[in-house]
Amino acid sequence: MQDDVAMDYPSIERAKGEAVAYAGRLLCDAVEHFWDYADFELIVTDEKGLILLTVRITGTVAPALRARPPQGM
Repeated sequence: MQDDVAMDYPSIERAKGEAVAYAGRLLCDAVEHFWDYADFELIVTDEKGLILLTVRITGTVAPALRARPPQGM
């Protein structure tokens, strides 16, 4: 899905923060559909269409994977 929302920010640092906040709001609004695709990508471009940054979130269902080795190994 493409959503062309025009927002202007005074610096790349501000754009980075706003991109994360906006991505969070979009995910919250679509929480019941995230796992249908389990991938989310938000691309921030400049006025010429050049990509400045990308926010990617990937969900992985892996109930049998161990995050860390058990203590003492």
